[in-house]
Amino acid sequence: MSKRGVELVLMRALSDGDFRSAMREQPDTALARFDLTDEERQLILAGEKNALLELGIDKRLIQMMPPSIYQV
Repeated sequence: MSKRGVELVLMRALSDGDFRSAMREQPDTALARFDLTDEERQLILAGEKNALLELGIDKRLIQMMPPSIYQV
């Protein structure tokens, strides 16, 4: 698990609208530079807040996750 990588993705998603768009439109490319497992990528893109909490991700970051990063 790469807790720090997940937190970096969430922090970037909070502050960068272009990054959020890229996460929806080209998630593999947008997330390639981050140290994430396949499971972590899926949890982020699906907005699985409870599962991210179980991985030890900061609750404040999870609560602020913008819905615009979720794949529909």
